[in-house]
Amino acid sequence: MKSLRRQQVFEKLRSRFGMPGQAGFSPKNTAPAAPSAFPAGLLKAGLHECLGQGPGDWPSVLAFSLSAASQAHEKGKPVFMLRLENALQELGVVYGHGLHVFGLDAADLITVSVRGEKDLLWAAEEIAASQAASALIVALGAQEKLYGFPASRRLKLRTESSPAPVFVLRHWGQGGATAAHCRWRIARLPSCPELKTPGPALLGKPRLSAFLERGQGALFTAWEIDCHAPDRFGMAPLLADGAARTPPSAHQAA
Repeated sequence: MKSLRRQQVFEKLRSRFGMPGQAGFSPKNTAPAAPSAFPAGLLKAGLHECLGQGPGDWPSVLAFSLSAASQAHEKGKPVFMLRLENALQELGVVYGHGLHVFGLDAADLITVSVRGEKDLLWAAEEIAASQAASALIVALGAQEKLYGFPASRRLKLRTESSPAPVFVLRHWGQGGATAAHCRWRIARLPSCPELKTPGPALLGKPRLSAFLERGQGALFTAWEIDCHAPDRFGMAPLLADGAARTPPSAHQAA
């Protein structure tokens, strides 16, 4: 009876997956797909939208944009950050001494606070067109009223005439069709413990997942990365070993 059951299970496995020596069976097809390197070159130009996967992912979104801006940073050209005044009370200001974690110095960042979204978008277009910045970070509020396809189209045209990339930070619940070159969904991940020294495990480098919800030029659309200055978007050890994760499906591209 047991041998009959084993034979039935064997036949089901063979009919579904094939067996060695049969047509259609290839050991290569059973191996996990090797992940591609993170396309950091995409972040050095163009208009990028950065959103979180959930309400607690704002720090990771900010870390992602600062690390990306540090890649495009040129000596003598600062990184500009535009924010709304009413958001400072909830989100706070950028801690200057912590910028070195993302490859920036406090002297490399200029923050500008404005009253409304109209002024924010106007300032973003002017800074991008002036070519005075090496990178621009624009933090929108939770309630967007003006940003959409027309506003993003105007901002995109400014980036096409300027080498500086623009990163628009949006609320995680926003979406819709825009003219941005790329849209990134960022989520926080637990850091891997450092085990290089004996004793209790120490906290490792900050880690996050980056999902390219919309964009071109990449074979893979999801990565788990170490967001730290020495690595500059180095692939996390788990993903570097070939254990690719399934891209999130909660948000679909517009």
